Amino acid sequence: YLFLGLNGYAKCHEYHYICESRGYVELSRYKLEHYGSLIQQGPLKIPDIIPGSWFDVTRDSVDSETRHKAVVAALEEWIAWEKGTRELYTNLFDELMAMGEIATAEFLKGYILDVEDEIVYATNERIRKASMGYDTVSIIEEQSYTEKFFDKKIRKL
Repeated sequence: YLFLGLNGYAKCHEYHYICESRGYVELSRYKLEHYGSLIQQGPLKIPDIIPGSWFDVTRDSVDSETRHKAVVAALEEWIAWEKGTRELYTNLFDELMAMGEIATAEFLKGYILDVEDEIVYATNERIRKASMGYDTVSIIEEQSYTEKFFDKKIRKL
C-alpha cells in the first residue's frame, strides 16, 4: 500500500499484522502452558499481493487505474483470507468440543469472534468502496484519516 501512496491502508494492515502476531504468541503460550507442547507448524500460504510487474516501476509511475485494481483485489483477498481463517478456527473449535476440551474451545472462541468482526469490517469496506465505484479520489482522500485512526489504535496496544 505504501508503494501505491495509500498510507492509511498500509497503517490498517500494520495494525492487523501486529494484532495477529500477538494472537499467535498468545495461542502458542496457551498451548505450551496447558498442553506442554508447541503448536505444530504447517505450510503457510502467504497471499500473493504484489504483482511481479510492480518491481519494474517506481511509485511515481503508479496511475489511478493501478490503484483501483489493487484496492479491488486486496479487499477480495482480505475477505477470502479471513473467511479461511474463520473456517480453520471453527473446525478446531468443533474438534476441541468433540474431545471435551471445553476451556480451550472457549479460549479459541475469542479468536473466532475477532475474525468475524474483521470479516464484517472488510466486507463493509468492500461494499462502501463498490457503491462509489472504487473512486480513486475518494480513496486517496480518506488515507490521512485512516492512517491517523489506525496509528491511534496501534499506540493503544
